[in-house]
Amino acid sequence: MAEPLWSTVRPGGLVDHPLGEALDDAALSRLMRERALADAGSACFLGAGVASHFALRSLPGAGNGAVGLEAGLASLFGFAELRIGFPDVVEALARVLLRLSEEYDGRQAVLLPMSVNPRLRTALKNIMVASAVRFVDVGFDIRSGRLGVSELERAAAGVSPLALILPQPNFFGVVEDAAPLAEWAHGKGLKVIALSDPLSASVLTEPGAWGADFAVGDARVLGLDSASGGPALAWIAGERVAEVPLDSGEAWQTADAWLRWRGYSGLRELAEQCHQRATEFMLRITRRFDVGRRFDAPFLHEFTLDMMAAPPRECLRAMAAHNVLGGLDLSEDYPELVSGLLVCVTERHSEADFADFEERLDRIIGMRS
Repeated sequence: MAEPLWSTVRPGGLVDHPLGEALDDAALSRLMRERALADAGSACFLGAGVASHFALRSLPGAGNGAVGLEAGLASLFGFAELRIGFPDVVEALARVLLRLSEEYDGRQAVLLPMSVNPRLRTALKNIMVASAVRFVDVGFDIRSGRLGVSELERAAAGVSPLALILPQPNFFGVVEDAAPLAEWAHGKGLKVIALSDPLSASVLTEPGAWGADFAVGDARVLGLDSASGGPALAWIAGERVAEVPLDSGEAWQTADAWLRWRGYSGLRELAEQCHQRATEFMLRITRRFDVGRRFDAPFLHEFTLDMMAAPPRECLRAMAAHNVLGGLDLSEDYPELVSGLLVCVTERHSEADFADFEERLDRIIGMRS
């Protein structure tokens, strides 16, 4: 007799919580609209890998299809080939790592920087748990927020790494000095897998130019709605990626339509606009309040504040009570960044949003002084 499903759940793993009465389609739709309206007025500065950009609400005309989109994005990232349509970045990364693991039998360690999105790191380790691939965490420079050769050397000591995963920019919003890191990796016989996105690639040196062997990322900035974290539109760039089986979907049609509407020059203009607005807002905050920049390296449109005047958790709780999502408290994943607040700024933020943030922060700091 088969073992009952629930017998495998650890004690306390089930939550005894009443779901309430069943709703028909009309009642459920009304409930979801009400909940959506509750979020509509929020000023959101929370990015952490899923920045909120304007979404494309219609698909104007027919484009060149996935092939044309892939060719354009391949050039943007500095590669000859690109494959788009994976459900998320974790699966795309896993496919690259499994391929490399098979091709380079005996070298299974992958250097995974702590400056990669913590949720992505956890998901990647979980999805690869049954494979031979093993991950080695790599630290970062506490002053700059960057990955350095010294951190790589320490992590690689005593192991024979297969690959280095290198985010550009990293989870803290910091722009890495990627070329020397790729040079070090190639000198050790490692493959370099860049984590990138169309927005950053439009203004930073493309991964293929600074030495990445593969690049993986999400293209949701191209008109996809980031509500509730999805949908995602992941891709892989590099040699022979056309051989990778594709999980086809329809999200690429939105990305194709967005690029036909804005073009690659429009993508660059968007990146420059986001960077300018983020820089101006960061300067406003640091000049007005007892708040500093946590890292001194360049950033694109997401930056880390050092909340010396008030703990991030306290600030975020007070802001949320007034419909301001002020960012991400980094101390939950990085105890060494106990005062770190990750703030994201995009083209969607208005002057009223900035004023709301400042007003809430002013009241919080005022009450503590």
